Amino acid sequence: MNIHTHRKSISDNEWVLQSLRHAQALPAATGSRAYSVGIHPWDIHAINIDEALGQLDKMLNNPHVIALGESGLDKYAKAPLTLQTKAFSAQLELSVRKNIPVIIHAVKVNQELIAIKKDIPSSLPLIIHGFNGGAQLASSLVKAGFYLSLGDKLLRSQKLEDTLKTIGIQSVFLETDESDIAISKIYDYVSNLLKISNKYLVTHMVEKASKVLSLHKEFK
Repeated sequence: MNIHTHRKSISDNEWVLQSLRHAQALPAATGSRAYSVGIHPWDIHAINIDEALGQLDKMLNNPHVIALGESGLDKYAKAPLTLQTKAFSAQLELSVRKNIPVIIHAVKVNQELIAIKKDIPSSLPLIIHGFNGGAQLASSLVKAGFYLSLGDKLLRSQKLEDTLKTIGIQSVFLETDESDIAISKIYDYVSNLLKISNKYLVTHMVEKASKVLSLHKEFK
């Protein structure tokens, strides 16, 4: 169960939610692969946002697209934060209208996200991918209603280890993002860290994803 990746190749037994940019053509889905599509904050400075939103609206109607994203806010991106916020808010409106979860790219904008979350229905799942913060921040985001997705940085970060030990796995997903590491290595690491069986961890993640992402039978 890999909640967020940009890799095109996967193993036969790996369930993947592959993230695409809004301008990418949607590949054929398989029984172990579905897609998320969104307008990335890195792209906003170079595109016509209204046209991109129209394209995204159409792509979200594809039954193989089960999440919007990655989308979000990034204080290091070229576009001004005001323009990013406008584009992100429009995408959140799309997600609410279509009742589809959101995979969030967030850099130095945690308080902004918490403020935005207050205007979003609590039933809409918002997943912050590539989370790399400490336990206090993680607890605040989880309390605000976000899910957090952790990647390969967990394998070399004492801070993330402490974060995971503090918040547990109830509001956590695991991902590879752009890394070439196998998702199984991250699962093995978390199993050992938390002293739980790998089978239990996988089952827990799949059941949570099935609920949060409303997976169709063919994707499970």
